[in-house]
Amino acid sequence: MEVPESLVGWQRLEARLKGVGVPRSAVAALASRCTLVRYPKGAVLFRQGGSGDLIFVLLSGAAKVYCPVQGAASILMEVAAPGDLLGYADFLDSAGARRQIFEVHALAPCSVALFTRSHIAEVLNALELNVLVHLLERAGSLWADIIRRHVRLLGMSLRERLQAVFDELGTKFGVEDARGVLIPLEIGQEDLAQMIGSSRPMVSRLLAEMTQQHSIARQGKNYIIPRTPVVPHRVHAQLLRRNIERIIESR
Repeated sequence: MEVPESLVGWQRLEARLKGVGVPRSAVAALASRCTLVRYPKGAVLFRQGGSGDLIFVLLSGAAKVYCPVQGAASILMEVAAPGDLLGYADFLDSAGARRQIFEVHALAPCSVALFTRSHIAEVLNALELNVLVHLLERAGSLWADIIRRHVRLLGMSLRERLQAVFDELGTKFGVEDARGVLIPLEIGQEDLAQMIGSSRPMVSRLLAEMTQQHSIARQGKNYIIPRTPVVPHRVHAQLLRRNIERIIESR
């Protein structure tokens, strides 16, 4: 089944692949042999320990990526946006089978494209060596960015972590309006606590402080990063850059 070209997530992934020299024919070969699946809000896309033979591409919606910890609360690592890859991190069990390291839940109704690792390998085997080198470099950069993000969070206070989480959500999902950047997701305090390694009561206290200082605002179940001197302008700049990328990708 081919991926509908109108889906934002596929457009973003296609632009990234073409950006490292993957030919259109290879992208089309990937798209021609995927399975499209829709998940309702709250559904589990896959669990830790499940089969790692599939790679997921988020085409629309939003998904929460958890790292379950035995005997403790799960860590909410990130909220995936359209175009993000899921299920690429795995481990080998005692029998040598690939297993999922993380667990993913649908934060909102979402659509995903499923690709088997064997089919991806077939497409990669047909690419030129220089293209494979670029892909390997990009994969290395991806893992470096993930490590850098988590190390950076470790060095922050809880308040700084919470602000960084809102900045990231604003960049990935934000919609500009007269008040600032609206994050059109239903993110609960428990979710925020799991993202910064804190408790729900602490997050509630931090949100009260940030609201009083005009660092964050609410509209129903959604948060708004206000357009005020208190909040750095980097979120607006990043969102503008993301919007420009979306326009380029849609062409």
